[in-house]
Amino acid sequence: MRKILLIIFLLILFTGYSFAQCGTNEVEVRVEIATDNWADETYWTITDLIGSVILEGGQGGVYANNTFYSDSICITTDGCFFFEIYDTFGDGIYEPNGYEVYVDEVLVSSGSNDIEDYAIETIYCPDQCGITLTALNDLQEHINGTTTLTIGDLTLIRNIFFQFPECLAESEAMILLGKSVVEDYDDEIGALFTTPNTVNGFSKDPAAAPGLEVERAMVALQQGILDYVFTPEVYTDFPQHINDWKFNTCYTFPGYVDPPANPSLSNSVLIRANFADPDGMNPYYDINGDSTEHALRPTGLYVSPGSISIVTVPPSLVDQDYYVRVGSHEWDLGIRPVFKRLDRISKKFPINSTTIEVFNPFGGAISILVPYEANEGIIEVGVINGVECPFFSLKSFYETPDFNAEMNKPGPWAVFETDNVMYTIPKHSIVPGEYDLMQTLLDWDTAAQAINSVMARQIIPDKHNMYMIADITIRHNVYSIGYPMSNTPQRFTDVPGPAYFIDGPGGNSPDPDPNDDTNFHEYGHSIAMSKFPGEGEALVNVPYIMALNYGLDQDLDIAVKNSFHPYSFEIDETATHRMVSNSFGTERNITDSTTNEVRYQHRGYGHYFEIVNMYGWCPLRNFWKQEFIDFENGIDHGINNQDIDNRIIRMSVAAQTDLRPLFRVFGILPQDPTALQDALNLNNIEASFTLYNRLQDYFDLIPEDNTAFVDYALFVYPNLYTNGPAENPDYGVGWHYQKSITYNMAEAQQRANILQDIIDLYFPDGSPVGNENPNLCCLLDTITINLVDEEVIVTGGVEPYDISIDITGNIQTVTVVDFDGCESTDQFKISVLSEECMEGIIIYPNPASTEIYLDLTGSCNQIESLQIVSISGQVIMNYRKADRVIDISTLSESVYILQIELVGGVQINKRVLVLR
Repeated sequence: MRKILLIIFLLILFTGYSFAQCGTNEVEVRVEIATDNWADETYWTITDLIGSVILEGGQGGVYANNTFYSDSICITTDGCFFFEIYDTFGDGIYEPNGYEVYVDEVLVSSGSNDIEDYAIETIYCPDQCGITLTALNDLQEHINGTTTLTIGDLTLIRNIFFQFPECLAESEAMILLGKSVVEDYDDEIGALFTTPNTVNGFSKDPAAAPGLEVERAMVALQQGILDYVFTPEVYTDFPQHINDWKFNTCYTFPGYVDPPANPSLSNSVLIRANFADPDGMNPYYDINGDSTEHALRPTGLYVSPGSISIVTVPPSLVDQDYYVRVGSHEWDLGIRPVFKRLDRISKKFPINSTTIEVFNPFGGAISILVPYEANEGIIEVGVINGVECPFFSLKSFYETPDFNAEMNKPGPWAVFETDNVMYTIPKHSIVPGEYDLMQTLLDWDTAAQAINSVMARQIIPDKHNMYMIADITIRHNVYSIGYPMSNTPQRFTDVPGPAYFIDGPGGNSPDPDPNDDTNFHEYGHSIAMSKFPGEGEALVNVPYIMALNYGLDQDLDIAVKNSFHPYSFEIDETATHRMVSNSFGTERNITDSTTNEVRYQHRGYGHYFEIVNMYGWCPLRNFWKQEFIDFENGIDHGINNQDIDNRIIRMSVAAQTDLRPLFRVFGILPQDPTALQDALNLNNIEASFTLYNRLQDYFDLIPEDNTAFVDYALFVYPNLYTNGPAENPDYGVGWHYQKSITYNMAEAQQRANILQDIIDLYFPDGSPVGNENPNLCCLLDTITINLVDEEVIVTGGVEPYDISIDITGNIQTVTVVDFDGCESTDQFKISVLSEECMEGIIIYPNPASTEIYLDLTGSCNQIESLQIVSISGQVIMNYRKADRVIDISTLSESVYILQIELVGGVQINKRVLVLR
């Protein structure tokens, strides 16, 4: 009996356990899966080289939680087989559970959390490069017409190139054969994406677009060549084969440009080689194409397709995780269902020497990737044999002297850059005189800094807040975050093409700009804003309002309206929408369904801009600033789904007024009303006269009858009667149409009663007395001024500072105004007025415009290092310790600090005024 029970137990525990008995010329493949608590997310397949599934498991969510599964199959020894595993949520199988694949009892693949949403492994293929060589020869003969391959043959060849691209770089002979196949295809058929059946792209799915099997094979071949042949290692061995090899598909994207007439011509550019951890809560940093944390620094130089450019950098960058990128379009479009270009068209080269040779058969812009926490200051990068591109710079350490002259540069792509913002578009998209390129670039910078101010982030961080690029298609199947954000599709051959970005944030306001609202929406995701539950796709629209209203001083109603489509909900219409909502008076609907009342709609974030409407931006700034202060003190409130009552308390404290009535109108209800009231009392938070009056206004915003509702509905949805009847009745125009049929005076009275109940609950004595407009804007700003070695040292507040100094007699009055407008003043007694620094070092002239001189005649000290930093402490320039003439010609007009470190560690700080 014990033996029988043991067998039954094992059968239950090892569900799906099966074994294969293999014969001659066969091997056994065994797949073992140990599921986690979310087993229904996991499934897998084993496929052969043609793509046929020979074994699978977990399809349809059939796996049970925390259960062991084992399946096996016999495969032939002359085939190639692949294991693919999927996790529908994207977090893999939680350790210690996971998967293992064995071939004849030898472990060949395993994984757990690292699966993420998908992983693939070649589990058996005895002669990968041999079949790759055969595939190249067969494809070449088919292209040249000496043989005719079937659809199945061509599909097999495509799969070989896709699965074994590393074999294309196995030998010189293989490299030359691959190059020859590409050349024959271009000569006989035409380069990819240049022929009538490929110029507009084509489906990756053979069933969706049959007859393009050769083209799909060529995409796989050229992708493999780009990934594995165009590498530093292959170039070292065979430079003669890489030089002058271009992909002719570059003519359609990203565009062709001739190399410089003089290949020895050298250009240099200054870049910021810093990427410090910024003040405030961090945004997401690993959102670029290779998921690393880096900042991109453009050089304004471009590698011509087929050319070799030489990049030179200071020794301090070598082997420090810096890279040169060639090609700005770094996003892998593998997830997209249609080929419009190769999925990957950029190349990345590690900086392992002061001189790096770079190349790309597509060509591409040359940029430096600066790693997180780098601190090399402003450095010079040189490029030999690089094509100059239009480069519009308004950075703190370099400004393009003549925007108009940049258009004479031949490079195909233009880059615009400030300290906060960068965007890249085709040069031919710029129509001379259509936009004020300098002003719109400044507007982008102002917009980004405004968001940083309200969010209590560092105003000018080392990494751009927003980096946007036009690509031939968006980088994901939906709009998405990214560095760069790639949500603006543009064919390079469209001339002039859309005017992305250069029309400024907000475009032709007061008209909406769908491209900008998309990019600001996605940017809202990337900065990791804290939220009430359910606001993930709502609050992210508020940064656009910050940019337009707080940054660019646009009317708040217009900023609200343009923050999200349908671009018709202003402040009052948003309040109306909330008060006619199904859930008005109760908790708002945040379910994952079509009846959701928060995501992708103004009423989902209306309480935030109502706070601004009543009190300005300072309450929100105070709130996020206090979150940062708490975070620095070890208190992490989290990002999504914050505790409702705790957030209500903290937002009310930030506004110095009880915000519960507003939140209740918008469907955010206390979870523990008594404890919440006690906490508000403890913080001396009182009812607001301003909020009380605004709620009185709300009575006029409730449609009084059907006619009034229809007027409102037609205002927000002019297509109410044309589109409403056929649209989804759960939301949008469809919901408004259905409500327009039933809404009447009785419902209007019911909703007015709900509003009155809210007012009576929080204002039982009617209109409150006092607390009308509390002084909020500098509530958390404490600016301290000190004078150290004649230099003004400021702490607290929000950098950058505006520092003014007034000297009367021997009294120096220093006034500091921070970025948010908070002010502090202090006075200091001047003991000595002299240009002579300590230790006998003299600095002159000061102020200066082009050069500063160091005179060490009266000093016996030696200088160890020299650098210029901004008044906020950011390193701007590094100099050699032997320099006695300090070049400041590239610095903008401002006050800087010249830091001199002597041998032995003594540091001298001297304030320098640069005039223009």
